[in-house]
Amino acid sequence: MLTKRSLLLAAAAIIPLLGLSDAASAKDAKKLGLAVANLQADFFNQIKQSVEAYAKEKGIEVVTVDAKGDSATQVSQVQDLITQNIDALIYIPAGATAATVPTKTAKAAGLPVVNVDRNADGAPGDTFIATNSVASAQGVCDYIAKQAGGKGEMIIIHGQKGTTPEVDRSKGCGEALKA
Repeated sequence: MLTKRSLLLAAAAIIPLLGLSDAASAKDAKKLGLAVANLQADFFNQIKQSVEAYAKEKGIEVVTVDAKGDSATQVSQVQDLITQNIDALIYIPAGATAATVPTKTAKAAGLPVVNVDRNADGAPGDTFIATNSVASAQGVCDYIAKQAGGKGEMIIIHGQKGTTPEVDRSKGCGEALKA
């Protein structure tokens, strides 16, 4: 799980990509695009709030868009952000299917890209910020198995199929249950 401190560090990761220092003045203000998978998810909403708070401290404008879980919508939103002359993109893919398109589009426009939580296969950003989902799921499933005494059945509720965290969490839990 990302802590509030980790979220602030994630927000801070974009500042060097924008070419700003802590001493940036108002005339140096930049514009940051934040493309979020779904703001109904608490986790993504916390990221949004942290990015916006940190950017405000640094005098950076943030334009946030919410794909509401729809990949096609997000592709269009990122294209729109680019036409708004953003200087960098923080991108949380709405789904695995079209995850590469926004990253490739932004990079083709010469923009630095920070992918958060979900990595775009074949189109990595300049930075990828996420938890180690394999290790965390392995720890959780190992704990559950020990508490159950190695007996019983376990139901695993998946997140959005095919995304980096979903695949990695399934892998981690599978590894724990094999042990």
